[in-house]
Amino acid sequence: METKHNKGNEDTSSSEISCLDRLQELVQAQIKAICKLESDINGLLQSVNAIGALELYSFISSCVKNPRFPQIKDFIKMMEAVFTIKELAHEKLYEWYWKDVPLAWRTVFHTFSHLYAMLLLVTPRTFDPPTPCLSQKSSSVESHSTVQSKISIAKDCLEQISKRQKGEIVDQILHLSCDEHRLRQALHIMDKGIMMGKPLRTSNTNQKVWDLFSLASVTHAALVAISPQASCTVLSPSSELVTRIDDEFREVERVSAPSLTEFLRIVQAGAPVIITDAMNHWPARQTWKQLSDLLPISGERLVPVEVGSTYLHQQWSQEMMSLRQFTERFINTINRHDSQKSGGLKDQVPVGYLAQHPLFEQVPELKQFVVTPDYCYVGEEGVVEVNAWLGPEGTVSPTHQDPHHNFLCQVIGTKRLHLYAINQTQFLYPFENGMHTNSSQVDIECPDLDRFPLFTKARAKRCVLHAGEILYIPPKYWHHVRALTESLSADLLEQTKAQIHAALGRPCRLILLSEEFSTQNRIDGRIYIQHFKDISGMLGQLGMHLYSILNTHGCLHADMRTLDELVMFEVKNNCTNTKPKSASRTLLRLHRALEFIYHFMDRLHDLNPKDSAVTAGHEAYKATLHQHHSWIIRQTVSVALRTLDNKENLISRVSSTSEPVSEGSQTLKRLSEDLRAIWEHVDRLLHEFDLHRLP
Repeated sequence: METKHNKGNEDTSSSEISCLDRLQELVQAQIKAICKLESDINGLLQSVNAIGALELYSFISSCVKNPRFPQIKDFIKMMEAVFTIKELAHEKLYEWYWKDVPLAWRTVFHTFSHLYAMLLLVTPRTFDPPTPCLSQKSSSVESHSTVQSKISIAKDCLEQISKRQKGEIVDQILHLSCDEHRLRQALHIMDKGIMMGKPLRTSNTNQKVWDLFSLASVTHAALVAISPQASCTVLSPSSELVTRIDDEFREVERVSAPSLTEFLRIVQAGAPVIITDAMNHWPARQTWKQLSDLLPISGERLVPVEVGSTYLHQQWSQEMMSLRQFTERFINTINRHDSQKSGGLKDQVPVGYLAQHPLFEQVPELKQFVVTPDYCYVGEEGVVEVNAWLGPEGTVSPTHQDPHHNFLCQVIGTKRLHLYAINQTQFLYPFENGMHTNSSQVDIECPDLDRFPLFTKARAKRCVLHAGEILYIPPKYWHHVRALTESLSADLLEQTKAQIHAALGRPCRLILLSEEFSTQNRIDGRIYIQHFKDISGMLGQLGMHLYSILNTHGCLHADMRTLDELVMFEVKNNCTNTKPKSASRTLLRLHRALEFIYHFMDRLHDLNPKDSAVTAGHEAYKATLHQHHSWIIRQTVSVALRTLDNKENLISRVSSTSEPVSEGSQTLKRLSEDLRAIWEHVDRLLHEFDLHRLP
């Protein structure tokens, strides 16, 4: 393996060797995995009807399978083929609006960016990859003659290499190149594949090895280890902080770490609120004091930077650069001007903004520093969308609105916001067409009242958001944001009303279900399952027994919409009693368990706070589930019932811990009534199709 020596040192440092060895092992493991991906990649290329690309990939696969691989002639032609397919996919990404780009083409781009970057890592620094001869655009479906032409070009490149060079290259291929330029070049290709592509889904075994995210992370670590430039830090930010806030910017209520029940009331009120004391446990708050603190983990990662005042400005553009380059160019320069008190020089520095970028997805190592607040929904189908906003003082997001619940978590620095309710929309003059219909035409900091006279009627709520605070912004609430200092924000976006309610604790889930049922006379199947899980979690060991219904008999169909539709589908297709599992049989068992739960809650409501719930549990069980259970199950449930806690502690599990017992008792009563109404609806449904008789 080649090594790079530090200044004046004859030996490479142990940390450098460790990082490079780890990268060497990973690259060799991934090269061996290529053969196992043949059917997956063939199927992918067939799905996009890329006939020429299929021929090229067939050649790539044959090269890797060759026992004598790597041969210099095969290696050069293979790089040519991989590059050609990567560029073909890259062109395809621009043939549609981004939201309409077929996922298969994004997967092709991700996969072949991965392949090409990996080959670059093992290409000796004495040999320049034959990329210059690939500048011609690739057609969407290349003919056989075109493919042969490209391979011929690769052969021409081969002939230009001396015999001495051929021998050196063969000896060095598959041994990691420690050239700093080559590592950085490969890493940036990986980042483009990650940002614009979509990972190839393979078998579980192959997926663990064939992972571009891990390859990029290990490559970055190796680059930092051998490159003084990559590991250096930048100047500290200006020591001047925002220490005084005018009274006019205190128009948004601040609440200290509200309980989930309290936060539900905030959501229902539909107004923005600043939440304090809810980020103190974030590792980012303890570790990141300035943006340069992110560089050791992600400094060489490629990111898209917005250059210009705002995305609505005519001079606005986007540039790709490493995070270190972004920090040096747009943040360190401004801080240097601050330290020199250079006055007007600061205004001459262009504004750069890493805005709304999924940095925590691109660089998974950064995820450990950010904690999704309990106020956000973390369901079984994934987490909320998280975007990063990094920039110097003066970055601006013009007045706009988002369709989702928005949690703006301030990690570093301070931001000033103007917020406008939905009823202010007519005064903000949204763009009527084009890409920015969710943005206002008005520059609220310097409004043109001749063009926008109604803006004088707009009424904003203004605030300053400090590090460690979370601003909750309701859906479609207009907001304008300006950074008052160097700043890092994590923006968490909720997707639906169901998700935001589901985040707010067990009572809130049930309230949502009952609201939906009362207004639409239907029951969402997915939420019904989640409610059952939540209630089971309240009941300790007994709840584990009830929850086993789902494990034993299987969950209801994941793609169902309502319980009514599910039952009618199975009745129509005569599959209500299919073995070993049917959704109707599972629903029947859940239905019987739900009857026990609302009977139990009725009895629990009448107890004093310190009274044991054991007797209430036994009475409810005998009135409901007892008749459906075998002797063995009855004995098991009897033991579980004896573990029930007192009323006060049970209430604390189903309600916020800060909620008074009296209020929690009323919650139980309300839940009991809601559950009874839902149970009666399902009971009528089961009777209608004679499903109570199912085994």
